[in-house]
Amino acid sequence: MLFLMSIGYYMSTMFPVANHAGPAVFAFGLVAFGFLGMGPVTIAVDSYGPVTDNAQSVYELSMIETLPNIAPEIEKTFGFTPQFEKAKDNLERERWRRQYLKATSKPV
Repeated sequence: MLFLMSIGYYMSTMFPVANHAGPAVFAFGLVAFGFLGMGPVTIAVDSYGPVTDNAQSVYELSMIETLPNIAPEIEKTFGFTPQFEKAKDNLERERWRRQYLKATSKPV
């Protein structure tokens, strides 16, 4: 973002104002395009967070692994063997991935 603003400032001061205002308009457009281009990134990152938080909370609150004979029932009904520890690890990994994504991609 700072790079775009620096280029915009350089372009706006490159030519004397008496000649024409084209570089200043170009600089404004460049910076505005950069700011508008970050909008979808911010929306995507802010939307990803609640999804991972809710998935982890629903899993933890369901306490499904404490139900008696639930693993054989899930295997019989849905056709796969549940791996509760792996599910917990995956949810925790997604939570940390979201934190990293938020820290590295949001401009503000």
